[in-house]
Amino acid sequence: MLKYQPTEEQLQGWGKPIVDSLYGFTKGDLEPLFEKFVLPIYRMIARSPVEESKWKIVNRETGEEYSLETARKELVEQKLVNWK
Repeated sequence: MLKYQPTEEQLQGWGKPIVDSLYGFTKGDLEPLFEKFVLPIYRMIARSPVEESKWKIVNRETGEEYSLETARKELVEQKLVNWK
C-alpha cells in the first residue's frame, strides 16, 4: 500500500490549473461531469479493500450503499479503466 502524502505546496500547484479551468462554468455545467467522471473513481478508491474510509457512499435516490463491484463496473462502462 502506498503511503504517499503530498505537501500543501504540491496540492496548491496541482490544483491551480484545475481551478483556473473551471472559471465561468455553473453548477449545472459541472455536476454532470463530476457525476460521470469523478464519482466513479472516488467510489472505487473509497471501497477498495486495502483502504480505510470513514465515509459510507450511498446512492441518494435508493439509499443503497455502493459496493466495490458497482464502482468497478462504473469505471469500466465509462472507459475510465480497461479492466476485463
